[in-house]
Amino acid sequence: MERRGLSEKLIPAAIESYRETVTSVRVGGIESEIFWTTKGLRQGCPLSPSLFACYISDMEHMFRGVQAGGIVVGREKVWCLAFADDLVILAKDECGMNEMKKNLQRYFKRKKLEVIVEKTEMMVFKKKGRKGEENVWRWED
Repeated sequence: MERRGLSEKLIPAAIESYRETVTSVRVGGIESEIFWTTKGLRQGCPLSPSLFACYISDMEHMFRGVQAGGIVVGREKVWCLAFADDLVILAKDECGMNEMKKNLQRYFKRKKLEVIVEKTEMMVFKKKGRKGEENVWRWED
């Protein structure tokens, strides 16, 4: 967090706010008893998106290092877009996307991050007038 420019006073406060985190789960209108959590970020906490951004701040460096995927926008190459805990990875072609997925899977494993596959989507954009084969993309491939 220090490398990302967070205040020396904010870091201990952030750590302390996550030291004793409790939560409950509501299923079918019935709320569970409160239980302690030991990992993850608090949903709805204003600090959570910034903490997650700090945690994955080296992702672009990883993509830049392997030079897989990405698209050129102006004079810059862009590999990913992130907002809170949502992530978009960009590639010009199927080969680049597959390489990015492999690298991202290794990155997530190293960082102990999990992907909720049911909430994962892949989109393919094609140039106007060009109809190609339909690709089926999956996170697990």
